[in-house]
Amino acid sequence: MWAVTAWVLGAPVPVLTVAAILALLGPGQASLSSVARVSVALYAGTAAGLLILWSVGARQVFSWGPLVIGAGVIRMAVALAAGAAIYDPQRPDRVFFWGVLLVALLATLAAETAVARAAIARATRKPATGAAASPAIRMETSAA
Repeated sequence: MWAVTAWVLGAPVPVLTVAAILALLGPGQASLSSVARVSVALYAGTAAGLLILWSVGARQVFSWGPLVIGAGVIRMAVALAAGAAIYDPQRPDRVFFWGVLLVALLATLAAETAVARAAIARATRKPATGAAASPAIRMETSAA
């Protein structure tokens, strides 16, 4: 669980950093304010998705797939809704705003998918000779 949280919170940081640098080098404050607005929308969705995952508690890794998918869908839906709510009254640079939000959402999706796949791969490895196979590896024990 901690690995998912760390990766989901950290994945959009490089995207947002590059966007902020491009905004500083580009048209100026309009795009820099877009990055700030994207960050608010993105982390509102991230908080909603992580709230779902943390509320269900520790589970076996094999029952974790639908929860990760559900939390990812909720995260993206809330981020897009927050982005629309922020975009409508403010009207920042349209292409830059939605482009940065989309790339950051995809980076977060890739990170949470990688963590879930790594946890499942560890749980399905062939045990050492003489050891019993145990699918009880929990999501929070998976290191990224």
